[in-house]
Amino acid sequence: MKPAAANTSLGTIAVAAAIITAVLGWNWQVTFRGEVLGFYRIGSQRPHSPFVTPPPHVLARGEVGYDGQMYLAIALDPALRHPGSRAALDNPRFRYRRILFPLLGHLVTFGHRPAIPYALIAINAVCYVAIVAIVARLLHAQSVAPWSALMVLASPGHWIALLFTTADLLAAVFLLLAITATVRRRAALFSFCYSLAALAHETMLLTAGILVLPWLAERRWRHVAIALAGATPPIAWNLFVLAHLPAHRSSLGVTESFGLPCAGIFAKFADIIASPVSAKWLFDAVAFAAISATFVLLVTAAVSQRPVSPPTLCALAYLGFFLLSRLHILGYHIDFLRVYANVVPMAVLARPHFPWPRLGSALLTVWGVLSAGFVTAFSLGLV
Repeated sequence: MKPAAANTSLGTIAVAAAIITAVLGWNWQVTFRGEVLGFYRIGSQRPHSPFVTPPPHVLARGEVGYDGQMYLAIALDPALRHPGSRAALDNPRFRYRRILFPLLGHLVTFGHRPAIPYALIAINAVCYVAIVAIVARLLHAQSVAPWSALMVLASPGHWIALLFTTADLLAAVFLLLAITATVRRRAALFSFCYSLAALAHETMLLTAGILVLPWLAERRWRHVAIALAGATPPIAWNLFVLAHLPAHRSSLGVTESFGLPCAGIFAKFADIIASPVSAKWLFDAVAFAAISATFVLLVTAAVSQRPVSPPTLCALAYLGFFLLSRLHILGYHIDFLRVYANVVPMAVLARPHFPWPRLGSALLTVWGVLSAGFVTAFSLGLV
């Protein structure tokens, strides 16, 4: 990388780090009044980890809470030795499969429980900055200014993962590193990143696995074999979880989340039409329109590329999930924005291939407004 480009990349990373730190710092000190557990959205309607006692001002009264409290429960007791740790998981088999994020939080603190809530938040902050850095590097390889990577901060789904402390940012880092390895044709590096991405989030077995298709088309059998070897650890871990955790209160999460093609999308449109108009309704409707439009643009970018670039391939994998999604995912904007958060950085990387560049820029602007709106509402305690 030339010195000028390197300086631009460093400046881009510094700006991203400053914005992310400011948002976390404000919420920690102002929104949550110095209580770190506020970042875990611990609900009052179900048991939480026996190793934490959330103060009343951060406990989500009348709510079941959100996924972050599950990751925290596992990080505090990775072996689930305490009966209360397993009771804190709403779906033990489903939650425990995504082991990498909570395990990493446990390992970097050497199991010191008071430090674990802070560690998980720090890991996510570093991951978000890393996402910007990796996208900047990939953009530079396309002769696009690295500062364009700041548009990744327009992904509200990544802000949701940061502020609710879920595993999605860690999985995104390894997905982007797998894309980088594919671009550089480094099968061993891809295999390593593929494995870690899938241990963070099992859907990466398909989302990152699709990157092997060009090597299959080129009959690079050695590359394919090395790459797919990365699926062995996450598949083995999933089988271990299914064998050792009871089926009681558990499911694979497949039938609840996915069904007939487009059925969930039509149900979502019907839900939007039938719901009363409010600020929440407007945000939800605009967010769903934005994700739908982004997929359309990514399809047009795929048509114009020969061969299809790795980021666009990943976006098409996400499109497959989107078309099969049931209202269980699409019904709540925090859910579908987080599940499809990586579509925004894929759009940033595919932007040079959009047939209508101005439309692409306008769409990324809409994403930026949605992100700013969500972060502001969250910081004011409105979410």
